[in-house]
Amino acid sequence: MKRQVLLLAAVLFLLAGSGCYKKVAVPVADFSYTGSNDTIVPDTITFRNQSQNASSYEWTFGDSQSSTQTNPVHIYPVAGSFTVVLKEYSNSREKWATKTRTISIK
Repeated sequence: MKRQVLLLAAVLFLLAGSGCYKKVAVPVADFSYTGSNDTIVPDTITFRNQSQNASSYEWTFGDSQSSTQTNPVHIYPVAGSFTVVLKEYSNSREKWATKTRTISIK
């Protein structure tokens, strides 16, 4: 039994040292936005992605529209309060993060 434990420990040590196990950086989601019409209808909002450690993005704009662009531009044709969600993924898509903000269009 002791020999099996030592053998298992040696194999795990070799795998860890060989690079078979690769630590994936955790994404950090963040964004800012600016409007072209002072948030008055209709307004074109430019989103600036300020995320870290991510390789792909999913945006939802709170009005049934979405995008996978890094820095999307979205037009809000009606007034209202819209919940914008940025979900981002690491290269392997095993790690992800989200950021949510509410935009009010008058």
